[in-house]
This record gives sequence, structure tokens and C-alpha cells, in this order.
Amino acid sequence: GASAYLVMLYRDAKRVGHPHRTSVEQYDFVPLMQTAGVYHFKVIPLTKQGKRGQAAESAWRNVTEAEAAQNREEWGGKSRDGSQKGKFHRIF
Repeated sequence: GASAYLVMLYRDAKRVGHPHRTSVEQYDFVPLMQTAGVYHFKVIPLTKQGKRGQAAESAWRNVTEAEAAQNREEWGGKSRDGSQKGKFHRIF
């Protein structure tokens, strides 16, 4: 079993931001979905020793300009904790 996960968000097949490590099975990527495009994410399980398991990918989701504008308005380029863009938390 995994003790942590490495999660990465992609827009139009290009990575957005940096990979993030989390120990929970939820991650909200909405703060980074501020540009219209087709998004998906990858999750790589990590063992306690840091070994990587097999990556899993989400379905691809189109974010319209209206949704991106709403995300920009809600997040204003910042994450939930007030830091600059880069923290994600969406169910995976």
C-alpha cells in the first residue's frame, strides 16, 4: 500500500505547476484551473521507502473560459491557504 502520493495537474497535455506530495486521497486542483483548456491529472503512489508505483491518470475534463473566469475570481491566483498558486486538493 501507498504511504503517500505524488500528484500532477496537466492542461492541454502540459504540466501545470510542480508535482506535489500528499498523504491523503483528495486533492483540489481548482485553484490552478484558471485558464480554459483540457485538464487531467496523474497520481503516482509512493511507498514509505520512496519507491514509485504505477501511475494512474484521470479522465480528461474541458474547462471552459466561463469556468476558468469563475476560478480566477474565486481564487484570485492564490490557493486556499493564501499562498501563491501551487497547492492543489481535488478528489482523485
